Amino acid sequence: GGMIQTAFLADGQPQTVQRSLDMLDFVLGKAQTPNGFFYGVYTPSLGFWGDDFREKSNTDVLLLRKQTDLLYFLIRQLEYIKSQELAPDRLPKWEEKVRLAADALVRLWRKNQHWGQFILWPEEKILIDGSLSAVSGSGALSITARYFNNPDYLDIAKVSGEYYYNNFIANGLANGGPGEILQCPDSESAFGALESFVTLYEETGEAHWLDYALRTARLCASWCVSYDFTFPSHSTFGKLGMPTTGCVWANVQNKHAAPGICTFSGDSLFRLYRYTKDTFCLD
Repeated sequence: GGMIQTAFLADGQPQTVQRSLDMLDFVLGKAQTPNGFFYGVYTPSLGFWGDDFREKSNTDVLLLRKQTDLLYFLIRQLEYIKSQELAPDRLPKWEEKVRLAADALVRLWRKNQHWGQFILWPEEKILIDGSLSAVSGSGALSITARYFNNPDYLDIAKVSGEYYYNNFIANGLANGGPGEILQCPDSESAFGALESFVTLYEETGEAHWLDYALRTARLCASWCVSYDFTFPSHSTFGKLGMPTTGCVWANVQNKHAAPGICTFSGDSLFRLYRYTKDTFCLD
């Protein structure tokens, strides 16, 4: 799930915090490949799987969006752990493994000048391209650059951000983020781009990232429901009087809408409003 447990670390009870720290041990231990990527799926009874739907036991195939989301949230969690001095004895090892993950993304980018959608991790080879899926890597590497004081990470973050804007957002396209939709249009990639562009502005101070973010916010809004559907009176939602205003469609494949953004909290919209005073983002 992209290692999205930051709230458990920041707001959880002591047992929850400890479990979150233990989860970092697992993800940055058994769940990481020798060259820095992360296995796609794990269950205690079945072990590790890959992201190949036709051959789930093939652990070589990975959806790269999981990798880029994971790096983003790992850095956010390391920042919090460091500031709160939660696990000083474990932090150096975690940092070493997170740096390995960032280096893997950098190598993949330098080899291909894009990240693709699905990869074969042993060969560090792009299996399927043509997607905005991994755009969160731009934001991830920008904060990784600051955390480790490594300008090379920021260089790749900026170049990749330009690539994803010019080839996707500027053309009104966001696609391929979720692993089960092939390359259908989706909202998750759009919101991943928004998070990356706002974060790139925060890390560089370069104003054009705000322009990119404002355009992306309009694309994000096209996935948001602005009224309440009238459900059939005999349906479950009709009987419940289910409201739909504010729901966000996930993608055109699974036709699922939830009362929030998938994976990112949406505070990038609020941050963007603060930087630009664009009330559209606040609304």
